[in-house]
Amino acid sequence: MLPGGNSHSYDNVNSSLLKNQVVIHLLIVLCCLLSYFPVFYNKFQNKWDDQWVVINDYTSRGFNVDNIWSILTEYYHGQYAPANQLYYTFLHSLDGYNPLVFHSASLLLHLINSCLVYLLLTKLLTLIFKDDKEKDDINILAFLSSIIFVIHPVNAEAVAWVAASKILVYSFFYLWALNIYVGHVRQPQNINYLYIFVLFTLSFAGKEQAVTFPVCMVLIDYFAGRNILDKRFWIEKIPFFIFSLFFGWLTIESQAAIGSGLMSGSKEYPFPQRIVFASYCIIEYATKCVLPLKLSYIYPFPNDIGEQLPFRFYYYPVALVALIGFGWKAFKKPIILFGVLFFIIHICLLLHIMPISRFAITADRYVYISSIMGCLFISFLYISLKSKFNQHIGIINISMFFILVSLISYTNVRVRVWEDSITLKKEIRNILESRPDFMELKGRNTK
Repeated sequence: MLPGGNSHSYDNVNSSLLKNQVVIHLLIVLCCLLSYFPVFYNKFQNKWDDQWVVINDYTSRGFNVDNIWSILTEYYHGQYAPANQLYYTFLHSLDGYNPLVFHSASLLLHLINSCLVYLLLTKLLTLIFKDDKEKDDINILAFLSSIIFVIHPVNAEAVAWVAASKILVYSFFYLWALNIYVGHVRQPQNINYLYIFVLFTLSFAGKEQAVTFPVCMVLIDYFAGRNILDKRFWIEKIPFFIFSLFFGWLTIESQAAIGSGLMSGSKEYPFPQRIVFASYCIIEYATKCVLPLKLSYIYPFPNDIGEQLPFRFYYYPVALVALIGFGWKAFKKPIILFGVLFFIIHICLLLHIMPISRFAITADRYVYISSIMGCLFISFLYISLKSKFNQHIGIINISMFFILVSLISYTNVRVRVWEDSITLKKEIRNILESRPDFMELKGRNTK
């Protein structure tokens, strides 16, 4: 059983499915391998961050007191991710800078994360669904969502690019912590509280996006029916919020050390433009989690600081407001409301409302945790269509199978793009040639 995966304690989980846990996890493994087997032939990106993020003195100096202390106490190129750096140091200790070892480890982490997604959704949906008829769908929703998650092309960047392993490392501890927390909500135990806090800390040590964890805890509590006005409820959360603020300060400090970010004093986009960027990011991330079309390894800002924003971007705030209004009634469904809030919580730090150290407006890897809800949305739509159009169930099943095959195929293609720096740079050249609206990319990190 995976860490945090004690699903036997949940009364509403179908017992017949529990007997097939091995089959479920084997199917996840199979889909993962079909999607990602080209990663075993991938090399390091020697011209796209691997040459300093992965290949550095911290990695090669091994496990000794001086090196471990340096990893734990020093910022490196504006980053503070000691758990991820220790992960590299460990992999290097196995077989030096062998790309096969590093890529295999990334794939293994993604596989474990996908299994944790299955276990987490099984538990979360048990809390969210109140109607007995809805509870019958829990198993298929959790299973199908985890399958889509493991094969989803938007997650290919985090898996196929070794320097993006921070996403996988932080997500591993984050999902593990959430699994234990949902169990803690059902049956509070002091030892679980300690485990969750340790995992939260390790998750931040992987990547700063983990600071959203306390807010996610409150979201789960609300849908579990806990009294959020109870003083004891907030006393339980205070240490998490305090450390989340401390971790956020560490992140800002690490970025300021290289002259970027909120405290650097460097020029930033004006606030009105950042609001437009936020609308754009929400729509783009949501779209890519459901319809992963035209994925790329770089999505540049549409304008430089001090330049006018292209007029077409002003449509995004209007479109976002229209979408909220159009889907307002759907928010009455707990699963829809939970999914939207979970999604927003885990991309809120990436919306540029607060200046952050980024040279791209969006990045596929940042939506790794949020994509869980995109996968759940697709699964929920499939279940709803089967229920409403039972007479066409054959067509619906065939369509779902076609979607899964398409996702596997596209992920396979995306993994091959990350084979080495030559194949990666070739993609951006092809984009420049085929899309005139990307011509402004010339001269911006495309050499």
